[in-house]
Amino acid sequence: MRFPNEGVCAVVFQGDAPEFSEGVFSGIEADAYYPLTNATWNGDVRKNYGGVINWSGGEKISIVEQPETLECSVGGEAVLEIPVEGLPIYWVWQYKAVNADEWIDFPLNKNGAESVSFSVSKEDNGKLIRCIISDAFGNTEISDAAQINVIGSGGTMGDLTGDGKVAMGDVVKLARAVAGNITLTDAEKKLADVTGDGKVAMGDVVKIARFVAGDLKNL
Repeated sequence: MRFPNEGVCAVVFQGDAPEFSEGVFSGIEADAYYPLTNATWNGDVRKNYGGVINWSGGEKISIVEQPETLECSVGGEAVLEIPVEGLPIYWVWQYKAVNADEWIDFPLNKNGAESVSFSVSKEDNGKLIRCIISDAFGNTEISDAAQINVIGSGGTMGDLTGDGKVAMGDVVKLARAVAGNITLTDAEKKLADVTGDGKVAMGDVVKIARFVAGDLKNL
């Protein structure tokens, strides 16, 4: 096995350790990553071989803490960060607008880091944010989606009582509206349509109730 002596700054090895020839890294200074739990990568293998090699063992990535719903003001800054164990290599942050079907990548200048931030507008209310994290060994983890609730945007999805939070009182109010016992305002109907089908029905009641019970992380 031979390597060029220019342009190498990192090498990632997968599987069992190969048999290195003397001088294979001659003139090279690089970081070398190997699977930490593979016993073939012992101290006798991890040598400089004529270069300056910084050996680092890595394990499969795992998300330490999932992102949570953010309460933001218009004009403020939304910041999300996902701590990861293992050997993270690249983060791809994505967003999905309310009632949208597809996830969209953030611009390149917002990607490639363990955190993402952006200035909040009214249009961001209800937007979902997630991250796809890949490591040097080909493993991928997708985070849970965090919802952006924008204060001053006309209300929070599911909050029909106007107290700034989604709770059992909102479930009761919506259930009464679906049953025909009370009438919702147009603004309340927009906040109640958490299924995004353009109408207020029992499906919205069930979804908000599941959110309040903790079965759903986002509406």
